[in-house]
Amino acid sequence: MVTAFDTWKCHICGEERPDAKISVLTKPLIINGQVVPGGEQNIRYCNDRPACIEKAKEFSFSKAGDDGKRLLGGQISEQDKNRVD
Repeated sequence: MVTAFDTWKCHICGEERPDAKISVLTKPLIINGQVVPGGEQNIRYCNDRPACIEKAKEFSFSKAGDDGKRLLGGQISEQDKNRVD
């Protein structure tokens, strides 16, 4: 039986992955250089992909691109997704 939480979408690469392959990094919410009191951001990332692990450390939901849209941590190439260090 499959439930709604058997898979999660990685905030870094955008792929839907099994629960066991996703970890969550909790960081303070910072907007315009200021920490938002009580604010947190929970960043889901692939725990078996070095590129996702590294990019999760720098990822923030509050970063905006030149077009004003939220960035999702940059794109990761298929080569980086499958790389094993």
